[in-house]
Amino acid sequence: FAVNTLPRAPGTTLLVWVSLTLAVVLIGGFLLMYRFAVGQLRLARQQQDFVSAVSHELKTPLTSIRMYGEMLKAGWADEAKKQTYYDYIQSESERLSRLIDNVLQLARLTRSSQRIDAKSVPVTELLDLVRSKVATQVERAGFELRVRNDAPAQATVTVDADCFAQIFINLVDNALKFSAGAATKAVELGCRREPGGSLLFTV
Repeated sequence: FAVNTLPRAPGTTLLVWVSLTLAVVLIGGFLLMYRFAVGQLRLARQQQDFVSAVSHELKTPLTSIRMYGEMLKAGWADEAKKQTYYDYIQSESERLSRLIDNVLQLARLTRSSQRIDAKSVPVTELLDLVRSKVATQVERAGFELRVRNDAPAQATVTVDADCFAQIFINLVDNALKFSAGAATKAVELGCRREPGGSLLFTV
């Protein structure tokens, strides 16, 4: 008699499947841990970049306020320039307040504590609200502010008016910042109705 193949021991098949399952679980666990670690590193880099950007943005208006304040305190400005310096200080103070509001709002979003008070508001009222909040800033930057409302007369949207205005303030602030050398110095706030019936707001 010759034996060419040994018989399998009882439970061999079960042992193989258990081993494969454990291997898959271990590999999946390592992959999840790796993705989590990479995500944490990316989040840490984003937080560092955000802190650096915020520090830079906050220092700019603070430096201007301090400079004009020192010039006024030292008496280096005549009566004709004092009003201009006061206007600069007020403008930079408003910009600083907007930056701080943005940081606080981002902190609330991070903690998921942002409360949205959505109400039905006419489009005309929304555009008037935004215009009142950005008009002074646009004029001091030497730009012309235009408002174009092509939406239906009775059009309304369900939004939080304050959050809506804050979005537009940020967009206008960016437009002024990155268009300082534009040939045509104008900012247009617009709203029009799309073919599907939705409303499109533009800056």
